[in-house]
Amino acid sequence: MEVPQYADDPTITNDAVLWRYIRPEQVVADNNLGCYRPSSACFTDSSDGTAMSVLLANLVAVSNRHASDLLTGKWHDTYLASFTAGFARNLDLGVTTDPPVPEEPAHAWVFGKKTKGVRSRLAKAAQWVIGPPALDKGK
Repeated sequence: MEVPQYADDPTITNDAVLWRYIRPEQVVADNNLGCYRPSSACFTDSSDGTAMSVLLANLVAVSNRHASDLLTGKWHDTYLASFTAGFARNLDLGVTTDPPVPEEPAHAWVFGKKTKGVRSRLAKAAQWVIGPPALDKGK
C-alpha cells in the first residue's frame, strides 16, 4: 500500500473533538493523575504506514449515532478517548479526512511526527468518552 500524502484540512476547526479507539490492554493506571488513562502507545500511526485513525465526533452525531454505537463488532471490547484537533495541531500534528474511508464517513487522520513526548502529551490530555472504571486511590 502506498502511504498517502496528507495536508491539514482547515475546515476541521480547532475545537473539533476527535475520538480514538483504545484497547483495554492499552490502558494504564496513572497514580499521579489518580485515574486510568490511555497508554502513550495508543497514539501512534498504523503499522501499515497510514496516519493515526480518529473519528470526528460531530460527524458521528450527524449520522444519528452515539459513542456507544461505535463499540460493536470488532470494537466491542474497546474504549473511546477524545482530544481536540487544536490540541493535536499545537503538537505540530495535522488533521484531515483525506483520503476518505467510505465505510466510515466520520473517519479522519492525525498525521505528523509522533515522538515519545507528543504521544505522552496526547495520552495525558485525552479525556474518556467511554472508559474504564475510575481508579480507586484508597487501595
